[in-house]
Amino acid sequence: MNMLDAITLPDDRNRARQNFDRALRGESLVLHEEYGDPSRERVFHENRYSPILNADGVVLGITVYVIDITDRKQAEAALQREQTFSQAVMESIPGAFFVLDETTRFVRWNTYVRDEIFGHLAERDFMHISALDGLHRDDRELIISKIANVFTTGQAEIAEARLLLGGGPEFKWHLLTGQRMHIDGNFFLVGTGIDLSAQKQAQLALSESEAQFKSLADNSPLAIVILSADRDRAEYVNPSFVRLFGYTLDELPSMADWRALAYPDAEYRRELEAEWQNRARHAFDTHTPIKPVETRVTCKDGSCKHIQWGYQPLGERGYVFGLDLTDRRAAEQELREFNSQLELRVQERTAELAARTADLARLEERLRYAMEATSDGLWDWNLITHEVYYSPAYFRMLGYTPGEWPYEASTWKELLHPDEREAVVAHAQERLSEHGHYEFEFRL
Repeated sequence: MNMLDAITLPDDRNRARQNFDRALRGESLVLHEEYGDPSRERVFHENRYSPILNADGVVLGITVYVIDITDRKQAEAALQREQTFSQAVMESIPGAFFVLDETTRFVRWNTYVRDEIFGHLAERDFMHISALDGLHRDDRELIISKIANVFTTGQAEIAEARLLLGGGPEFKWHLLTGQRMHIDGNFFLVGTGIDLSAQKQAQLALSESEAQFKSLADNSPLAIVILSADRDRAEYVNPSFVRLFGYTLDELPSMADWRALAYPDAEYRRELEAEWQNRARHAFDTHTPIKPVETRVTCKDGSCKHIQWGYQPLGERGYVFGLDLTDRRAAEQELREFNSQLELRVQERTAELAARTADLARLEERLRYAMEATSDGLWDWNLITHEVYYSPAYFRMLGYTPGEWPYEASTWKELLHPDEREAVVAHAQERLSEHGHYEFEFRL
């Protein structure tokens, strides 16, 4: 019987014929081959072809030794699938994944460990290095103790540590976890490392922001209170709060205790709480900040201060700000009192001036009556504005109607007798340069 007749599929038969031909040409072969219907389960054989030679080296025939290795191949394929799956799982982890033996040598790892931490180290070199080589030197002692505890007690461990990038000196913070695993009588550590860089940077920024805020708050003239998440307890009061009211943080177990101290009048306290609730409700409904409220705070020493309170929620905390208006309110009161006194003085002065004006009016009226009753002419000359007043009698005395000529000094000069005009004007100017009373006669 021809062995090739036992192979039913043409492709398998042709491949077997090629193997026979190679063996008949004197070539020894050891081949792993797959046979059978592709639509059904195929079998794997290890075929050993050995030529039979005579003394002259001529091929007389061949021997074929066939071993069924289907089970072994299926096991190898299953192992390959498991390894592919395991590697896919390891690569899906957002960070480091590794398996260590008890000497901290790597047994398994993902590309994050190989490329990010150890700088694209060759696979063949990976099993000869320690996982501790990728740690920042300041964190090694901590991680060594954690690894020892995992292997000794079987208890899972977690820790934050710095992993070097590409061998250092740059690093990133990672959250490392470790769990013991028992395989074939040996213990291994299965670990992960999640990058904490973003969280650490956020924490650092938050810490810097809190430090800056505390520095500002410690030096602020405003009274500042930081409330707890439940808004019922003060977590911080700044020096201005202590200076203004006299109470320290330890003296304020709760905000209810503070309100009882600051507003000892129960009725006033209830009114303030109701007003504050109304403002808070309006701010919530309208999505606007709470309007500040002004209160009278009773201090530890018994004094009273006018304080304008504001409130700002930020995250889980609430920030309360108090502006001291005491001096301003006192100044405003002093100004109101001064204005009242000034208004009273103005009223008194106005009344006094009105009385004097009335007296003057009466005097002027009497003078007018006297001037109208006399035949003497009266004139008045303002040496600064050069305005001149001529009484009605002055006009009538000269035969004129009152107001018939301009009220000017030049009019008087024109009325002087031509023979005396020059002498009278010169004499008048001479007298005007002196103080005292004088009189002289002239013709008009």
